[in-house]
Amino acid sequence: MSRNKVDTRKKSPLGDVPNSIPIDTQAVTDFVTRYDEAAKRRLDNMNQKLMDLERQMESLETEMKKARDSTFVDNFDDYFSADPETFQFPAASPS
Repeated sequence: MSRNKVDTRKKSPLGDVPNSIPIDTQAVTDFVTRYDEAAKRRLDNMNQKLMDLERQMESLETEMKKARDSTFVDNFDDYFSADPETFQFPAASPS
């Protein structure tokens, strides 16, 4: 009477798979190249948006400085021509 041996090794769900799987180097290279180009495009877009925001900030800062300076000049006489003994600073405007 002969005994049948049972194979206890785990089998791959893909069937017989060779020990080394060949890698399509060209496909990997193409993928990495496309990924790199997409990342560069996204970074360029974000950089452009950041530069636009910086330009807007500089413009707003310039406008605020002009407004502050014109307010100071407009009120110069109020601040510095009053009698020093009776002068009182105007109340701060509510924010």
